[in-house]
Amino acid sequence: MNPPEGAAEEGGAADSDVDAFFRTGSFRNDGLKASDVLPILKEKVAFVSGGRDKRGGPILTFPARSNHDRIRQEDLRKLVTYLASVPSEDVCKRGFTVIIDMR
Repeated sequence: MNPPEGAAEEGGAADSDVDAFFRTGSFRNDGLKASDVLPILKEKVAFVSGGRDKRGGPILTFPARSNHDRIRQEDLRKLVTYLASVPSEDVCKRGFTVIIDMR
């Protein structure tokens, strides 16, 4: 998934955090283990299903939820960092597809 045109120019410091996830290989693990994010994993905020998009890239899904506003930004950052490190580096190079269910 590529960031929208001009996305890095519009925001501020938060955009640099987001941009890091779009750069291939820049999000590798940081030493995070599943046990480090287990509480938020149990909340089923997001998951990598193992499915692939048409390019062969991994799919990161954020299912419909009613309590997204209660998730701390730091917890969400750690979760996405961890989930982005799960697929192999070769697969990650194809880029992620992100599905956000807003129902």
